[in-house]
Amino acid sequence: MKLDSTLQELTLYNYQVESTTSVKDVMIYFKQNPHMPGVILKENNQFAGIISQTNFWQYMSLPYSLELSAKRPIKFVFDFLKHECLIIPKDLTIIEAVKKALERPAKILEDPIVVEVAPQEYKLLDVHQILIAQAKIHEAANVLITNLYKDMDRANAKLKLLSSLDGLTNLANRRIFDEFIQKEWSRSLEARCISLILIDIDFFKKYNELYGHLAGDDCLRKIANITKESVKRLEGVVARYRGDEIAIILPNKDAVDAANIAEKIRQKVTEKKIPNQSSSISNYITISLGIASTVPSNLNKPDMLLTAAKEALSQAKKSGRNRKFVWANSYRQTPMTAL
Repeated sequence: MKLDSTLQELTLYNYQVESTTSVKDVMIYFKQNPHMPGVILKENNQFAGIISQTNFWQYMSLPYSLELSAKRPIKFVFDFLKHECLIIPKDLTIIEAVKKALERPAKILEDPIVVEVAPQEYKLLDVHQILIAQAKIHEAANVLITNLYKDMDRANAKLKLLSSLDGLTNLANRRIFDEFIQKEWSRSLEARCISLILIDIDFFKKYNELYGHLAGDDCLRKIANITKESVKRLEGVVARYRGDEIAIILPNKDAVDAANIAEKIRQKVTEKKIPNQSSSISNYITISLGIASTVPSNLNKPDMLLTAAKEALSQAKKSGRNRKFVWANSYRQTPMTAL
């Protein structure tokens, strides 16, 4: 069942008799067909009304009803029970049909519904059947709504992911970097070490001038992928910090751990052998890395760790590039080289 399912998709019953048919004949038919919701009466081949099987048997259970009416035409019972019936077109949706059925007076609420399948051609629909159909539609609708919510959740998650990524490198963007370092700083207060690695591509400006910005973008993506692959099993975040700079936040990693990771990345970039004729130290792309590490406290802030990493990166460049430099404790500001 679908939301737009119509009455044509349901079972319609077609027990019709002329109003002159005997009550006894109708009684025999109802006994043989207890599932039949009722009978349609016709006079001169025209629709005259209906009698539900329930009302028929209720009438027949009255004192002397059987004796009085058994040999009479069914119109006798119809006149005794006569009341309005609901007539609706076959192409009406089940949802709309249920609404109309439930708007009927209480005394005929359980009577079958008359469905007009063609001009002057009618069939009966069991009201319980249409209610069951509505329940199935509601069930289908709930599944649909649930799936829609799931789709929305997936779409929102995708949007959230897209809003958190740098468009060029697919690394986390600067906003995520800032949020993550603040979060990890709070979690690590007086408890565990946190390290930061800043990566800069050597002579990248000259590389762009020589090879063009498209080649520069491609180069940056390759470095980003190498970096991401190198730390993918760790808790940290790899983000594009600015321009050609990439930042790695490493919770629960000290200076030695961070230095080992940095060296692994540097070696992988070297092994990649991305040609760079603009470099004065190599024929290939190289990177410089600045590393800072500390145990967060109320006396130091994330900005101090970032400042120390920037200073370490600057020292790596001044020392000849294609190397790392470790600032062992950003609070004490004690430099330590790790070549």
